[in-house]
Amino acid sequence: MATIEEYARRPREERMTRVERTPAELADAIKGASGAVLERRPAARAWAANEVICHLRDNEEWFLERMKMIVAMDLPRFIATNPDRWAEERQYLTNDAGGALAAFRRRRAETLETFGKLTSAQWEKGGVHPALGRITLDGVLSVMAWHDDNHLDQLTRALAGASVSAPSSSPRESAGQGISGFVRHNSRLIRANPQAAALVLDA
Repeated sequence: MATIEEYARRPREERMTRVERTPAELADAIKGASGAVLERRPAARAWAANEVICHLRDNEEWFLERMKMIVAMDLPRFIATNPDRWAEERQYLTNDAGGALAAFRRRRAETLETFGKLTSAQWEKGGVHPALGRITLDGVLSVMAWHDDNHLDQLTRALAGASVSAPSSSPRESAGQGISGFVRHNSRLIRANPQAAALVLDA
């Protein structure tokens, strides 16, 4: 799985193609899975497949809102979110996976449409992320590509009843240092448990 920095070095068209594929890949992954399998958590603190899809659905809305803020404002500061709290309060485990996937597909189409309308100058506009510091819209695309890979891997593990070991520590935030700062300070944790790192990037 490519890192965020590796994605950032790839052509924008390649990254766009990556995020365009995700709805279909999710559909293929859960095709034929029973409700019991979709609702099964591979470990006490690990998300079930249902929860992963619901997370992608809700996080896509937040990705899009932040993108619109960047376009409309001068270096907006984003408030932190809490994906684990969303999962609990919005009862992800009881959601219908097919319905959640359909909603994600619609929201991803809106995101892709927004990306498609950006001018060259707008791609370089940015906002301030709670963990990453300043991030441009081009950087958001790199994070989204990695985020999709990360949660597709998590979904595959959940469907198989497998999980990753709990991290010995939480990812360290590196506000102001950007993507490279976050990766540098958390490289060992990202390799050991990309799911834990994703929760910081989802903030």
